[in-house]
Amino acid sequence: MGLELLFLLLPVAAFTGWWIGRGTPGHPAQEMALDPEYFRGLSYLINEQPDRAIEVFTRMLEVNSETVEVHIALGNLFRQRGEVDRSIRIHQNLIARPALTGAQRGQALFELGQDYMRAGLLDRAENLFNELSDNREYAVLALRKLIDIYQREKEWNQAIAVSRRLEGFAGQPLNTMVAQYFCELAELSRKSRDYSQAMKLVRQALAEDRNCARASILEGDLLKESNKLSDAIRVYKKIEAQDSTLLSEIVERIVDCHRKLDSSHELVEYLRAIYEKYPDESVMRALASLLREVQGEAAAFDLINDYLRKRPSISGLSHLLKLKLDTSFPSYPQELVILSDMINKTLSERPAYHCGECGFSANSLYWQCPGCQRWNTIRMIQSVK
Repeated sequence: MGLELLFLLLPVAAFTGWWIGRGTPGHPAQEMALDPEYFRGLSYLINEQPDRAIEVFTRMLEVNSETVEVHIALGNLFRQRGEVDRSIRIHQNLIARPALTGAQRGQALFELGQDYMRAGLLDRAENLFNELSDNREYAVLALRKLIDIYQREKEWNQAIAVSRRLEGFAGQPLNTMVAQYFCELAELSRKSRDYSQAMKLVRQALAEDRNCARASILEGDLLKESNKLSDAIRVYKKIEAQDSTLLSEIVERIVDCHRKLDSSHELVEYLRAIYEKYPDESVMRALASLLREVQGEAAAFDLINDYLRKRPSISGLSHLLKLKLDTSFPSYPQELVILSDMINKTLSERPAYHCGECGFSANSLYWQCPGCQRWNTIRMIQSVK
């Protein structure tokens, strides 16, 4: 039996014994014998049969103002153990009792809402939390749960509306999160090729959070897809000031725009300046490829070798080997090809991104971490790619 279960059941057993043995008016406790069921429950507990012990103690405890907390604790225990059906029954039984105070009923409703969420019954949970959002004591907690539900269901407009309400109750700005919701809506409009609406939503996101790099990436992409390449470059370049850790996500976009505009000289100058400020590996790779085209292979090799001396990495070595194998020399030892293949295989088996909050790893960028549900916490692992 787990320690957390033992620690919970021992006070339950003690409380049960006190409650049934305390007596009633006119019947002192010392004149009453404890119910044999109580000893049966203790026996189950001692013999590590927690399910039977819980059933006995729950059956013996009449629901009243003094036992509500114990029933809620038992329900929560079931939920933590994954026995959501039993948790739901206990909390539903509590709510059905007319003698509960307003505070007790609110607590039972909130716990039942969490049961429904755990069971995946999001519509039922939503109804309960909507009811509780008008309860001053539970409004903030209920609104946070509603936001969780709307994020799961990708109901971004509802998430925005509830966030506005939560800001009013909690006095805490949620503009950075709301900006992400507008970006989600913009992505949907972009997929349906409603570029005008997508751009409108992107600008709403930036109005919420002017440092929302995701919104700027979206804006640049929309301009690029509309063949407004100079405007797209201008937007992409401002991401450096918003979040320099996202340079790896936009450098290839900038390179592509410049190539289409046939402005290689301007691009070299830009990449050199960025590389001096932020020696990011993705910037190094882009600059090395460009230098190879405009200045020759020696310039590209010099850049990569200098980078590897200062910041050795397997992915940097892989790029150097690739460049050597792509040169115009007639041949290289077969061992070099094998080494390159081995390195590439090793890199392909490693995650390219990770969450700075919970450590979740992935091979692509997520704006909301699937692990901890935080926004804007996943970034590329620089030593990998």
